[in-house]
Amino acid sequence: MAHRAAGTAGFVGRARELDRLRSCYDAAAGGESQVVAVVGPPGIGKTALVERFVAGLGAVRLLRASCDEAGALLSYGAVAQLRRSAGPAGRDLSAAATDEPVTVGLRLLDVLDELQEAGPVVVVLDDAAWADPPSASAVAFALRRLVADRVLAVVTVHDESRLAGGLYRLARGHRGTVLRLAVPSLSCSAAPGRTGAPSCGSPAWTPTTCARSPADSAYRCGLARRSS
Repeated sequence: MAHRAAGTAGFVGRARELDRLRSCYDAAAGGESQVVAVVGPPGIGKTALVERFVAGLGAVRLLRASCDEAGALLSYGAVAQLRRSAGPAGRDLSAAATDEPVTVGLRLLDVLDELQEAGPVVVVLDDAAWADPPSASAVAFALRRLVADRVLAVVTVHDESRLAGGLYRLARGHRGTVLRLAVPSLSCSAAPGRTGAPSCGSPAWTPTTCARSPADSAYRCGLARRSS
């Protein structure tokens, strides 16, 4: 598809991960909803990867929420961000603090149904471990009920075990993918016996281990110094 070539130039060391995300998007666009957890330590580029991926899709219907420690204390704070990013379709995605996650999840389903009438939908939950519990439960409730839907959900997290239970099970399920980020190598060679990337829905997929070049070693040392 045309979007496969978009947005990769100059994005060093992440072409494989971008292709993986686009493979999942293609599956979702074909009516097989997908959930992807992008996993890696803070500062490794999870958000940048997702932003580049979304930019390469062009005019896609995007719902997005960015979570943080302070927002985790605000009931339905993440859902409120999804509502604002949904535009007019989000008008009925209201969520009072007293609402049950099931009720809010059903409203989110209605929004996704309306949006995907015009094409595939991408839902991004950045730093999902900090999503407030009611929002995480409502989002997981909605995603669990997607079957033949054109929806791709992408969550970023430094450790998938910190995802709220429903999101964790989705990422590890038959329509889920765990995409782990490592420090990108500047000189890579495929591991013996591995050809291409696995199909979407293969849990705990890790990019091919790379042969480290001297330049890559210097990069890793510099990253460690900046992080210390």
